[in-house]
Formats: sequence, structure tokens, C-alpha cells
Amino acid sequence: MTFPIKSPSMSFNNSQRTVEHSALDTSPKASSTEKLLELIRGSGKKADGGETPAPQPLPSKKRWYSSLSLKAPRSPGSSAKGVRLGVKLTGQAIRMVKLTTGSGRSRVLEFKTVPIPEQGPDAPELSLVLRLALKDFLGKADADVWAMVPAESADLRFIQVPKTGKKQLSNAIYWTARKEAAFDDAEVVFDYELQGEVLEKGATRLSVLAYTVKREEFEKLRNLFLQAGYPLTGITVPSVAMRNLLRGGWLENASQTQAVLHLGGDFSRLEIFSGGKLQFVRMLKGGLAAMALTLAEASKDFRPHAPATPSEPEPTPPSAESPDAQASAGKSDVSSMIVPEVPAFSAPISIEIESMVQPSFAGLVQETPSPSTFPQFGSAFPPLTPEEPKPAGLTQDEARSLLENLADGPQSLPEGHPGRLLSTADVLDMLKPSWERLLRQVQMTFSHHAVTLGNEQVSSLSLGGPLGGDPALLDFLSEKLGVPCRHLDPLSPDNLGRLTVKAPSLSPGERQPYNLVLGLTDSELAACNLLFTFKQKEEQDRVSDLNRIVALVWLGVAVLMGGLFTWQQTQAYLKRQVIQGLEAQLREFQPQVTMPLLLSTGSKVRGVVDNLRRFGARNLAGAVLHDVTALTPENVKLFNISMDLGTPEEQPVFKGAAEAPKGPANPVNKQGRVGLDTLTLEGYVKGDSQILESLLSAYLVQLRTSPLLGEPSVSKRSLEVTAAGEDVLRFTLSCQVRR
Repeated sequence: MTFPIKSPSMSFNNSQRTVEHSALDTSPKASSTEKLLELIRGSGKKADGGETPAPQPLPSKKRWYSSLSLKAPRSPGSSAKGVRLGVKLTGQAIRMVKLTTGSGRSRVLEFKTVPIPEQGPDAPELSLVLRLALKDFLGKADADVWAMVPAESADLRFIQVPKTGKKQLSNAIYWTARKEAAFDDAEVVFDYELQGEVLEKGATRLSVLAYTVKREEFEKLRNLFLQAGYPLTGITVPSVAMRNLLRGGWLENASQTQAVLHLGGDFSRLEIFSGGKLQFVRMLKGGLAAMALTLAEASKDFRPHAPATPSEPEPTPPSAESPDAQASAGKSDVSSMIVPEVPAFSAPISIEIESMVQPSFAGLVQETPSPSTFPQFGSAFPPLTPEEPKPAGLTQDEARSLLENLADGPQSLPEGHPGRLLSTADVLDMLKPSWERLLRQVQMTFSHHAVTLGNEQVSSLSLGGPLGGDPALLDFLSEKLGVPCRHLDPLSPDNLGRLTVKAPSLSPGERQPYNLVLGLTDSELAACNLLFTFKQKEEQDRVSDLNRIVALVWLGVAVLMGGLFTWQQTQAYLKRQVIQGLEAQLREFQPQVTMPLLLSTGSKVRGVVDNLRRFGARNLAGAVLHDVTALTPENVKLFNISMDLGTPEEQPVFKGAAEAPKGPANPVNKQGRVGLDTLTLEGYVKGDSQILESLLSAYLVQLRTSPLLGEPSVSKRSLEVTAAGEDVLRFTLSCQVRR
């Protein structure tokens, strides 16, 4: 059931800031932007009219890294960026918590609530409101901005899957979750987080927190911040924000198995944590709306208890005999004393009377007071002395407002509110039926968590919301559940003092709406982040693996180049050592080698070479004959050897190595005659007539081995028969003589 909000004014009691619509410029000439600017500026004022001090400049941003390990201890609010901002959007306001970490690890918290225009969270101007609010709150600081989707748009499930390889794990979790939840990827965003290993029936399995969020809510929230110019670092769910409070050390005894009960509007949410891990989540029927309805119905017939002692008077309006009451009533007749005016009594009682009954005493016909109630007049008249009046019946809106301001007491309600006549004990007394129905669901959940699922018993319960600050209610819950109950108040002065966190002083009612928003400031980038789901993580892992491979390849190349450079340097060093040794040996030789010495020695060597060449030229014919006779076999008979080496004038002149003869093998003499240095052989080959040609060829091969003879060529051959009757092959060959 949804209860409407009064339109004349928008009251945000949790932040103690009230924005009256009548204060805005509603003239036709005023633009919507001017109205929004006036609305934003008005939200920054306190209830007493004082201005909220502007936020100080924040430290410059730094790179930060979030560990993926769930077991790694983290300091609360740790971030490499100096500023973490949590934002929660409700139907009426934007709530923001800013956590600033200084250079000395000192932490500072700041809070702000900005009302949303009348059109609600779907108004087109909401992005402008959000932009102006963030700009005013952050200033020029660079921050990690986190937001969360409504709890009703998220579905959290706890599943177990067998241990598989890293590549198959995501598929196993996805299809297991889809089998249980039967969701459509086009309508929801799916993600999961590993909770660790569990032992089930002797087999080790993986415990997984799988959750889905309506894609429409996710896209709307993400696009809203994009349009505002402040892209989100992450989007998470309320249960994870509560887990961040436990892991970040904002609450004591975080390692114990404990439950947290959040009172919502139409539903309540029960969460069970153990060792900083979320183990169970259940949505319970019954919330502030149902309690407001119960309170409105019960207040019609409820009469406040008389104060126990004079030292503890209950708040009462002026008595009927006081001058103020008489002035307000305008008369003091008997009928006015018998039937007091509103707000002395609750809602009017419908009474049926006979027509002859006097009207002034009609109220006594159906409802006769007891003598103990009216001791002065017995059972006929009410007392004339002051008495605790019966409050007027509450409407559902008034009852809801009373519940939301219960943490700050009745004095926080506006003047004339009927709830100011009710004490906290009276409200608790009227809400006992609603609490008993809600606690039965809590007890069944505790039993299911411990008995059916086999988990550890819940050791304590934390109650979140405006009703958690009442000690009598906490005692009532402890008695019914059998476990200690405490108020979920991480922003209390005592807790902030324990954590050495600086924050402005807020009343209990003011700080209650910021509890889960505070958990957003301690979120991890890779933990339950709808902007960084398992698909993005897998893609990042693939990119990281590729980067590692590339880095390893480059490292190998660098090592190889480094080794090659080292080897070259070593070789160069060894060469220098050899050169130094040779230079040392050279210095030992005497006399030292100089250019004149080299020229003189070269001239001498040239003379020796010329002498050797001349000697060789004079004995060339004998050397050629020696080679020919040595290479001629027994089956080859030479009968004519002629050699033309030229006349003495035609012999070459050797004047040094630089003037040695060059050019073709047949030198040209002074007269131009060709054919010098030619050897001509005439003879015959004997043997088997079938192989005479082969024997001649073998002889030619033998002649080629001589260093003094060139390529032999047969100019004439013929088969003949000797006088003895042998077959011979007669030949004539010639070849060049080499000098």
C-alpha cells in the first residue's frame, strides 16, 4: 500500500531540512532553471536559518587499487583518491555522504540532503538538480562516486557450484543461477561474487553470491549521472553497502554471525552476515507503512498512561481550567467541561442516543467513565481538575511522520501534530501487534538459517531505521528473539570517536538515512559492482594476460639484446687485450719498423724477385721438358717436341713486382708476333686399339696437372699400323707455356 505525501510542503525530517514550496518563485516569468537553482540553494540552509559552511578544497586525486581478495583486510574508507562520495536517490530527496582522506590518514565525513522537485524521481529536471547538488557538494575535487539501486529491484541468491576451471566457472555459476531464478538477460543485469569454499557432503564446493538487478533501474541510474556530468565509479545494492560497513570496521564485532533488520516503507529487509560475508537476505512483509496504518487505527481508541511519578511528566496540552484553554474555547459552561474540544480527545466518537436525552450529556450515554477515572464526580461527570487528555486519532500520514521522527522524540514534530501528545512508550505499546507479526518472520528466518542451511546461530541483531534508537523497543526485541539487540548507528559520536573520524554533529533522526550511504563510500571497484560485472572482469583478465604475454616477450627481447650487448662488449675487450699484447710484442722488436725501413726492404725484396724471375725465364725450357717427360706414360711415345719461347729481344723485362706482365696468356712481342711460349708435341699412343682414344685422353689429363703448361689441345690424330703390326694412334697437340 502506498501512502501519499502531503503536497503543501515537503518535509525531510531525517535531515532536519524543510523546503516549503511556497518559498519558491511560482510566477509565470520565473524559468524552471531559476526555480531549481533556488531549490538547490534553499536545501543548503539549516532549519534555524544558518548557512551550511561550504566544503573545503579536497586533496588532488591519486590512483587507487582495490584488492579482489575477500580475506584481505582493508582500512575503512580506503581509497587512493582523496574523496569517496556515496549517493542515494529516493522518491523525495538526494542524500550524499562524502568521505575525505587526508595525507595523515585522517578522515572527514560530510553530509547533505537535496530535495527532489515535485515531479518526482522521473522528472526531466532531475539531472540538473543532481548536477548542481554534486557540483556544490564536491566543488573542484575529483571523487569516486558510488550509487545503489533500490532494494526491491535487486534479487540476491546464494548458490553453490562445484569447483571447476577458471574458464568454466562463470558458465557454471550463470546457468545455476538462471535455473533457480529464471531471469531474462534483456531485462536484468547479472553478476556474482565468490564467497569462498564450503564443505557439502564431503565434497568441496564454491559458495557464490549471485544477484540480478532490473536493467531499467540500472540504466536509468547510470544515465542520470552521465547526464549530470558525473560518471559513476560503481553501482551496487543496499545489502552490499551494509556489508561494506562491516568489512570497513564501521561496526564493532563484524566477524561474528549477526543479523541486521532494515525497516523499509512497504517491506523490511533482514540480512545475516558472518565473518564480513553476506550469508542470507530475506524480504519480510511489514514496514513503516503497515506500522503507520496500525498506529493510526490504534490511536483512535488509545488513552495515554498516567505518569508513574511527578518527576517524569508526560507532555500534556493546557488544562480545561487554564486561562489559555478558556480563551481558546471562548466559554466555560458545564457542557464544555464534560465534552472537551479537539485536540483534548481523539477522533470524534459516533454515539447513538434517544431523542429525549439532553444533548449536553449525550457523551455519557454510551461511554460511562469509571469512578476511578473521575473520582470527583463518580460515574456521572468527568473531573474538573487537569488530567492527561486523550490525543486525537492520527491519520496515516501523521502516523508515518511520527514514526520517522521517533528517534528525535515528539518535540521534533511540528506544532499542532497530534503525535506530540504520545510518548515513545505509548507508540511502542500500540505497535506491539505489528512487531509481533514481524518478529515471527524473523524467528522463522533465524531457524531456517541455522537448522536448514546448517549455519552458525545468529548472535546479535542490529535494528536500522528511525525506531531503532528506543531502548525499550530493543529490550522488547531481545526478549522476543533471545539475542542481544542494538541500534544500527555507525554515525554515532561514540563510534566516530572510536574510529577517529571527524563529522558534523547530527541528531539520531538526522543521521539514520545516511547509514547505507556511508557504506557506499567504502565500496570496492571489483566487488559487486554493476558497472564492472564478471564479463568486464573476464575481459580485463584477458587483456591482462595478453599484456603479460607482450611484456614477457619484450622482456625476453630485452634480455636477449642485453646478452648480445654484453657478449659484444666482452669480445671487444678480448680484442683489445690481443691488440695490446701484439703491440707489446711489436715494441720488443729492434729496430723499430719505420717507413724508410719498409721501402728499403721492399726494394731488396723486389730485386730478389726479379732475379728469381730471370732465373726462371732462363731455365723455363728445361723445366717444361722435365714436366713433359715426367708426365708421359710408357704407352705414349713422343718423337718430336718443339717449343717457341722467342728470341732474347722478345723476352719480357722484369723491373719489379709492380711491373709484372699482365694480360692474355699469349703475350705480344715488340714486333707484334703471336704464338710465343708455345709447346708442340708429336707422338703416338700404343695399346689396345679399342681404347687408344681413352689412353690419349688420359694423357691429356696428365698434362693438365703441370703448373707450367696450359690447356692442351689435339690438333691432329690418326690410326696407323707400325711395321711390327701394332695399331697406334698418332697425334699432334699443343699447349701454352706458363711463365
